[in-house]
Amino acid sequence: MLDIATVEARICVLSHDLIRHLVISGGEPMLQARRLIPLLDRLHGQGWTSEMETAGTITPDPLLKVDRYNVSPKLENSGNAERDRYQPTVLDAFNQHAARCFKFVVQKVSDFDEIDRLVQKHALSPVYIMPEGIDAAKVQKTLCDVAEASIARNYHVTTRLHTMTYGNRRAV
Repeated sequence: MLDIATVEARICVLSHDLIRHLVISGGEPMLQARRLIPLLDRLHGQGWTSEMETAGTITPDPLLKVDRYNVSPKLENSGNAERDRYQPTVLDAFNQHAARCFKFVVQKVSDFDEIDRLVQKHALSPVYIMPEGIDAAKVQKTLCDVAEASIARNYHVTTRLHTMTYGNRRAV
């Protein structure tokens, strides 16, 4: 395991002193929240901002200095059991954070039934819809299939730029 100073130094080298925004994604980074507190404190003290991408199943630690949470609850289409993907009190906690958004990955228009229930039950806002797909053609097709349903609900639509650019590659 690397110490905080080493991780901080690597982040600063990779940023080339041009980037001062850190995005923490997973797996599930909330599993490491306690370990991230000192790192984010140090970076925040140097003028960095941060955001964390999470599935929204672990309550955010109030000591964690995250500027924005991107909460992406898993839907039934993920294949995960409901008890593993849906934690009502956790969604409510994230919804209290000043800078948060909720992103749902959709495969088909019928996924909106579940999204609408969650949005209404927890007053989630703002809501982003991202089409599922592991290559550009699939993302484009899914986007065409779900765009109108998203717009009709006043949900934001976003793409999978990383997938459209790099395909199904990791670490890009």
